[in-house]
Amino acid sequence: MIKWIIPLVLLSACVNSNSEPLEEKGVIMEYVPELILQKESSKKSVNRLKSICLPAINEEFEALKMQNENSANVYEYLVLHLDSLAKRTVLEMDDFWGTTKWVQRFKNGVFYSYSLYVEVGFGGELYTKCRDKEAFFSVISKVIERRDNQDSNVWGSAYVWKDYSTLYEPKTELEGCHYTIKVDEKEYYFLTWTCGC
Repeated sequence: MIKWIIPLVLLSACVNSNSEPLEEKGVIMEYVPELILQKESSKKSVNRLKSICLPAINEEFEALKMQNENSANVYEYLVLHLDSLAKRTVLEMDDFWGTTKWVQRFKNGVFYSYSLYVEVGFGGELYTKCRDKEAFFSVISKVIERRDNQDSNVWGSAYVWKDYSTLYEPKTELEGCHYTIKVDEKEYYFLTWTCGC
């Protein structure tokens, strides 16, 4: 019976929020409350430690974007900021148009995919190992946003951020480029886009 009393006394001491010392067999024991993180917040902090986000935009890319009137985009950013792990892998060819679909891997777990939709437009995907939305958005927004004096597409509609900054597209037109920021099942952020007329 004594072996049940001591754990109950210790348990009651832990439940009480006072910090009065507890005496057991002449040894004074003091309860010190510990900080217990919620499972969700500790999971997020561990995920951020395992996160590898995109590098900040350098001056060379900014100059290229200014010079080429917005044609410098996701792939040009990758080439100027990350080492590729392999050459482009061609997935589909067309007799007239040539390469219509290809992929390429870069350092830091970055995966790039490009597709040409013959006579309609093009699109792509950029997968990262970044779990921090703010860090991902701070870089990718600078890569895809139009310049101040080039903020509208060929059809005249201005580009805007929608859906809590997860969708960047023309304000009123369907034509143009539509960029979407998404998160996969492992909580990594990625970007998809389609451009067409």
